[in-house]
This record gives sequence, C-alpha cells and structure tokens, in this order.
Amino acid sequence: MKPTYETKGSAGADLYSTETVILDAGEWQAIPTGVEGTDVFGECFQIRNHAALIMPRSGLALKKGVTVLNAPGVIDSDYTDEIKVILINHNIEPVLINKGERIAQLVIVPVAYGVNWEIKSETRSGGFGSTGA
Repeated sequence: MKPTYETKGSAGADLYSTETVILDAGEWQAIPTGVEGTDVFGECFQIRNHAALIMPRSGLALKKGVTVLNAPGVIDSDYTDEIKVILINHNIEPVLINKGERIAQLVIVPVAYGVNWEIKSETRSGGFGSTGA
C-alpha cells in the first residue's frame, strides 16, 4: 500500500503494515510496509539532496504503547529495497498489529552535505546497518 497523507496539512505520510503481527511485551520487530525505496525517491534517484524519516505515530504510542525503536529511522535517497519499520512494544501486554494498520509516518526532508567529505562507496547494498555497524 502506498504511503498516504491523512489531510492536506499532514507533514508525514502514513505507512501501513503488510502483515498481521503480535508483539510481545518488550519485543521489537521489523514490520514490512510493501513500500520500496524507489517508490519514495523514484527510479533515477533525482532527489539526492533529500532523505525520508520514519517517525512514530502518536496514536499507536498512546493507544497501544508501541513506537518506532530507532526513531527517527533514516531512509537514504539511494535505498531501493522494501522499507520496514522497527516497532517496539512498551506495553506490559502483547499487542496485535493488524495487516493494513498505520504503523509509522514517512517525512521527506532536505539534506545538507558536508563539504569535501569522503564518500566511501558510489553504490548501496541492503539496509539496517549494511553500511556499517
């Protein structure tokens, strides 16, 4: 499911779970969204000076005690794989995340780059720590 803005004034587009998942108390999982990096930045990566931030949903935090573990998660403009959201259950009970439920928000922001800083690689492979520890 494509990210959707709830209203014209929404800063973040909602991301949805593509699976039904139960998170035990204190457990975290990477929840698939079905959204590819190319869905956000396009095939040509013409938005190099932007990144997408994965942000928690306040309703999910308030109602279920679930939030994004590494908030904000950073999606680089050259990331092409499926975007997954690392959710953690801070509730004392297991929490059900339903398929199609809104689990996070995606906010696209401009990025400033350091002048004359080294670029270690021209290409990316993978995500979740693939460029380092």
